[in-house]
Amino acid sequence: MLRLSYKNETFDIVWAWGSVHHTSNPFKAIEELIKVLRRGSILLLAVYNKTKLTFFHELIRKILVRTPQKSRTILSKILALFLQNITTFWRK
Repeated sequence: MLRLSYKNETFDIVWAWGSVHHTSNPFKAIEELIKVLRRGSILLLAVYNKTKLTFFHELIRKILVRTPQKSRTILSKILALFLQNITTFWRK
């Protein structure tokens, strides 16, 4: 995660669930994840810290684990937008 082999701006979504904080340099890991995102894309990042949004993170994780591989990409995008809206609402 600290030296990703993918080209810059490769992905529409990067999902780092409970992994970044286990690296030797979490900030570098986040920089790498951002580099491989296309402009206007989504980074879903979760660390082990219980918050008001933990329920939604867990719900999304459980849904995606049970989703067939073919459908995960589109469903991930839909759920990312859902989570983004909830996060925005919670901040207000």
